[in-house]
Amino acid sequence: MPFIPSLQSIYPHYWVRFPRKVFKTVFPFNHPRLMYFYFARNGIYHLGEYLKNKGMGRMLFPAYNHGNEIRALLAAGVELEYYKILSDTNIDFDDLEKKIRQTGIKVLYFIHYVGMPQNPEKIAELKKKYNLILIEDNALGLFSGFRDQPLGSFGDVSIFCFYKTLPIPNGGGLCINNPELNFTVAVKAPQLVSTLSRTAGLVFTWMDLKFDGFGRKLQKIKSSFGNIADKMEVERVPVLDSQFDVSRADWGMSRISYYLIDRVSVEEICERRRKNYQFMHEHIPEKFHLFSELPEQAVPWFFPVKVKNREVVFRELTSRGVDCARFWRHSHPDIPAERFPEVRELRDLILELPIHQDLDEKQLSFISEQFNQLAK
Repeated sequence: MPFIPSLQSIYPHYWVRFPRKVFKTVFPFNHPRLMYFYFARNGIYHLGEYLKNKGMGRMLFPAYNHGNEIRALLAAGVELEYYKILSDTNIDFDDLEKKIRQTGIKVLYFIHYVGMPQNPEKIAELKKKYNLILIEDNALGLFSGFRDQPLGSFGDVSIFCFYKTLPIPNGGGLCINNPELNFTVAVKAPQLVSTLSRTAGLVFTWMDLKFDGFGRKLQKIKSSFGNIADKMEVERVPVLDSQFDVSRADWGMSRISYYLIDRVSVEEICERRRKNYQFMHEHIPEKFHLFSELPEQAVPWFFPVKVKNREVVFRELTSRGVDCARFWRHSHPDIPAERFPEVRELRDLILELPIHQDLDEKQLSFISEQFNQLAK
């Protein structure tokens, strides 16, 4: 049975490639005020602390979110007021402007979902009208753009999660675009065991893609060593969890991630992700599409489908070797869910189908064929 992972893998040739000057030529890595963290949420936490200390400890926040961002901000002592997101993931600007006027809050946090841009022009109008500080979350859209301007360059501060798009074990970023905001964070090296464990897992994923399950056999061996590590009280920290730990907020990005970032081809990644998204768009019926089209310059994280029998489709696809996921299905308890029915619908219906740069048309055909058999 084939195995199609949800995230890209580490190819062996990445280790021997010559550097490609990514840190000098590609946004946001070439930005002079980019801070690197193990998790993006670490940067969010430190940003929250900074804003609170500056007297801006209240924030307007989208009701549709992962939850890690909320955990980090609440840990920093920030108070959140939630605004509506529509069933197509666009901001409900009527509700947002109403809340700006009612609350007087001057910090607006907004998210580009799956790498698809929100409306930066409308957001810029609100910034000018109400003198807002904009926090732009582009964790899911590294390399996406809007009208020849990269996402992550519109806000006063922007947030990135590098390992969602790149073949690296960990890494997130906080980019300060507004020169009036002035703070830095002294980070420390992350736990080596966690970095090596995640790196090995991504190499095994490549083996699964190329050798039909061989990587999963090695993964079982790695897990047995992990059990030994657990008995020795060595706590490994995964990157794909849903928690926030203040004690690890100062962890920086690993050296392995720095090394690998500078050996990827950004052009190839963008081209392949867009091409794979378009393939799925053409081979999956329109009634399941979350987005009607792929915007120019968008580099999507996955192909989102809205499916009524999502739990059945998820279980069956997983059993058939497609590593899919139920996108942001859990709501943080701080959010009054009854006020946001559109968000509840998104959490209940959206399924992530992989389209990352490692996949070819044969694998995409398998995913779309299996999905079309199951979805209702």
